[in-house]
Amino acid sequence: MEKFLDSYNENVKFFDNKLNVDGNFDIIKKVMKIADGEMTMYYIDGFVKDGVMEKLMIYFLSLKSMPDGADDILSLAQINARRSRCLCPTKPALC
Repeated sequence: MEKFLDSYNENVKFFDNKLNVDGNFDIIKKVMKIADGEMTMYYIDGFVKDGVMEKLMIYFLSLKSMPDGADDILSLAQINARRSRCLCPTKPALC
């Protein structure tokens, strides 16, 4: 099993290649600028509801600083979901 590299850009290239992002229209790649960093999400088209993905993107874009890693991102999202059942606490009207 391959491990993540220290370089974000190299990891993105690895997943782009493995998932054949350019040739596979079922794989969606979303790149987002978050505070002082960047995040890339991959998902299968049709397997994620548009509303859920929209709420996740709104949540991530509302962060003031980039989390340290995937575990931090998941922890923040789970805490917010438990508190308000809404992943966009700054814009509750969107929930």
